[in-house]
Amino acid sequence: MQIRSRRIGVMAGLLAGLILAVALPLIAQNVPCYLDQGGAGWHLGSGCTGTVESGGVLNVASGGALKLGGTTLTPTAAEFNVLAGVTPGTAAASKAAVLGANKNLDTLVIADSGLKLGAGAGTAVTKTAAQLNNLIGSTAGGKLIIAGQQTTVAASDTVVTGLTTVTACLAVLDSDPTDDPETATCSIGDQAGAPAAGSILIKTWKNTGGTDPTLQAAGTFSKKVNWIAFGT
Repeated sequence: MQIRSRRIGVMAGLLAGLILAVALPLIAQNVPCYLDQGGAGWHLGSGCTGTVESGGVLNVASGGALKLGGTTLTPTAAEFNVLAGVTPGTAAASKAAVLGANKNLDTLVIADSGLKLGAGAGTAVTKTAAQLNNLIGSTAGGKLIIAGQQTTVAASDTVVTGLTTVTACLAVLDSDPTDDPETATCSIGDQAGAPAAGSILIKTWKNTGGTDPTLQAAGTFSKKVNWIAFGT
């Protein structure tokens, strides 16, 4: 009986040693991949790769969590999926907008009053697209047209129209005409410095006096002149 007990003890010792020899690499923390003692969590250290093979699925069940740097990722699967198939610079329905290399996006639809400009909360642009398009449009001759009002400061005022080049312009007094000024005209000049391209000259004129109808440069200013310019 003593011999048998000794044999059983030896065999038990050998079995325990074999179990430890197999189990220790799994729970030791000096290998790339290991399981916490007690089985609470797997660790993938440097040199360890966890691979989901083709056809395999990694499913985080409801109530579970996926973390990066210890922070739980809160977006749902549907919210993550809005990033799928996105082309930078191209807008797509129900997808995230990612700007292109030039900070560009091909289409952006904004509801009326939804566009805001300026610092802080910004100021809403309340005009509709149709109203904005009416500010500068295309004429039958393929030219652009823009209009404005100038308050005179001299007999000849240079006005920047916003056009690249002006090909024609008109001007009329909005203030009531008097002997000084009596009328207003508009000149496009040479569009190469006198005035610069895209600018016009608003001129006001007065009556010479008496029976002489000859016009000469006005001497009274702060008069309102409406103007229209055509160009490109």
